[in-house]
Amino acid sequence: MPKTTGLAAIIVLIIGLVLLGAIVYNVLGIETTTKTEVSSEPDINIYIKSIEEGVDFGFVDQNNNPFDDITVNKGQIIKITFENSGTVPHNFRITDNESYDADVLFDSAIGSTEKPLLSEEIGTTTFVVNKSGTFNFICSIPGHIESGMSGKFIVEE
Repeated sequence: MPKTTGLAAIIVLIIGLVLLGAIVYNVLGIETTTKTEVSSEPDINIYIKSIEEGVDFGFVDQNNNPFDDITVNKGQIIKITFENSGTVPHNFRITDNESYDADVLFDSAIGSTEKPLLSEEIGTTTFVVNKSGTFNFICSIPGHIESGMSGKFIVEE
């Protein structure tokens, strides 16, 4: 009887660990969508994909044309959909400079350095552009800006 009790205890322990793992995964799982509360439909929908060619990375549109600049108007509601079509993790954010630790502007982050989009994942963000100027869009994974994952986000009055 003690061997049966010991085996039952091991089985219960294993089931408990599996359930605990599932709970931790759901709590810490990858979040690929960020959404800002907006009261109407977006004025502009932008679809951006990552691209990888050897050691060179970049951003392209749905037709695989390079996405070097994005121009919008102040006050517009923007919806950005970002697809990681590459094989390595990527993310997307609009910042005030081309550095990995730059502050995210307009609540525009899709993925993060700690929780990037994995291959074939898609994330979205919707936000209001409340400031004019020339900003940057980047992938903040170390080495990716230098490999080509940056562009200008231009907000006109």
